[in-house]
Amino acid sequence: MRIALKASLCAASIGISAIIAGPTMADCVVWCMAGYSGCSKDYQISQIEAGTYCSQRQSACEAKCQSKKAFGSVAYSKTTGAAGWSDSHDNKQDAERTALSQCTQNGADCRVIVTFANSCAAVAVGDDGVVVAKLADSGDEAGEAAVLACSDAGGGDSCTVQAWSCSFP
Repeated sequence: MRIALKASLCAASIGISAIIAGPTMADCVVWCMAGYSGCSKDYQISQIEAGTYCSQRQSACEAKCQSKKAFGSVAYSKTTGAAGWSDSHDNKQDAERTALSQCTQNGADCRVIVTFANSCAAVAVGDDGVVVAKLADSGDEAGEAAVLACSDAGGGDSCTVQAWSCSFP
């Protein structure tokens, strides 16, 4: 499932570039279930009746989430502030290559800040070139954690999220 599209549209609308994180098995199943008609991502896993369509889909999603990894990556340029990200790759090398390729379209000194699987991440930047990435169960949680860690690392009150993304099977 490609969640990064939502991330990139939001990032573009407010002038940021990318992010990253790391969720749980339950989060993966919830996102997977959201792709099936009639099986809302807001359902309670424990309340699905055995033998129903959604129960069968839940079993399929659980198997998929246990065995498959969806890699993502975020690259960032300290000089230009350019960022690039990727999601839904089968391996970390392809995820990193895609993020770097996107970033270098707008910045020459891009480097991979974080690579993740089956999760979300955020990259926050502050004063004195402080760059911090944090993983969490959602983009919002990753962003909050990255800003806090950036401030704690000496980034000051200017720490802001520059990019976020999620990648789930």
